[in-house]
Amino acid sequence: MELRANRAVAAVQSATAPVMSASPLVTVTHSASRPHKDCITRFASFDALCHAQQKSDAHALLRKELEAKLPQPSPRNDVVAVGDAVIERVLRFLGPVSRNAAAFAQTCRLVRRALLQAMNLEVIVVTPTMVAASALSRKSVRRALITFAAGRSTQVRTLVLQEDSLKAVKRECNGGTSAACLTLPAPWVLQLISQLPYLTELDMRHVQLTEAHHSQVLHYLLSDLHLAAVGTLCTLKVDAEVMRYWAPGWWRRLINLSSLVVGSRYCPPEPTSDATAISPSLLELPADYFALMGEEDRHWQLKLWVPLKAASLKQILMPASGTSFAGVVELLVNMRHNERTCDWAEAAAADTSPLPSSAAAAASGAASELPSETRNGAALCKPGTAAAAGTELGEPFVYPALTTMTVVDVQERPEVAADVCQALLAMAPALVHFNVCDSVSAGTASEPPKKRHGRG
Repeated sequence: MELRANRAVAAVQSATAPVMSASPLVTVTHSASRPHKDCITRFASFDALCHAQQKSDAHALLRKELEAKLPQPSPRNDVVAVGDAVIERVLRFLGPVSRNAAAFAQTCRLVRRALLQAMNLEVIVVTPTMVAASALSRKSVRRALITFAAGRSTQVRTLVLQEDSLKAVKRECNGGTSAACLTLPAPWVLQLISQLPYLTELDMRHVQLTEAHHSQVLHYLLSDLHLAAVGTLCTLKVDAEVMRYWAPGWWRRLINLSSLVVGSRYCPPEPTSDATAISPSLLELPADYFALMGEEDRHWQLKLWVPLKAASLKQILMPASGTSFAGVVELLVNMRHNERTCDWAEAAAADTSPLPSSAAAAASGAASELPSETRNGAALCKPGTAAAAGTELGEPFVYPALTTMTVVDVQERPEVAADVCQALLAMAPALVHFNVCDSVSAGTASEPPKKRHGRG
């Protein structure tokens, strides 16, 4: 009976083969004219099979546009329901300015608000800490920075447009063009400063300032700085190019300004020894700069990292008789390319030495009374001798309040540092520290190696 049933099923299947061929489960690929051959296609994965069966979607682009126009759900406030104290501890553990904290702040508005409150932005370094230099060329990014600074105006005390480091100078000198330098419109810089009412230090070095829409903001940058920085600014750091826009008396409007830095210790590489190479430009100080040095009530800290012209350097180190820079407490001067300019021997022969002969005799007589070990030591330990001699003559000292002097770049004639020190002993009775250092060139110097921890 079973055998007959099997034969019956086979007979039914053979009889109904044309009808079953229309079924999607059974496919007959042979015909009466040719022998039976099955065409088998093997796929590497089920995704490949689905991709082969897919058809092109003619409305894919319209579907994407529709998704973009649909309203996005707003962030919820109750995703993290652990309390403000717990969120604050988590953010303190992650670090308020770390990437992990930024990712955690995307959870909900509650965490984002807590992160903004936990951030301490006393010092803002725009590039490269906050924003890449290439992104600042977009107006939307600059507007976002203005809004960000306005929301935290009471926290910021120091604003650095571009980090003062060897890497920044190398990026600026990359390719030998100024295109690699950070370029910012001057009106935007003043607008950013105006959002920070408690700003005490402003660093605008390594930045190329430009005009916007044919304005005159750059030309009056220093004159209008008091309108943006109010009266809290104490330290200003600029490049030598900004000195071209010096306006007489602009510094008087900034009543708390006491530190002015021109240039940076990190300088571009020196030009080649080729005769066709362009000599570096030297800075000529305006006449009002020396009026600034004579302001007694400011206690100025002045740093001139850029090389000066010979006339400007002589006005600082070899001033005319009767000149008094009573407001200078700390002074830094770059003597590059001017090591042989100041010759105090010729000045003494012409009877224009800052130390008169009677004062020199009194100083030498007082020095002879000291022990031998004291005479061989540092002369800065006993500055009162020259001070007493100058007081007896009734002549004012050139630097009566100067306590620290730094001479930079004396490679061609190192002994000039000793000449400057000897001359300052007669001009600065309160001098305590005399330093000699070199600038760091981006062409030869490298970043200091990182400290290695552990043995070896």
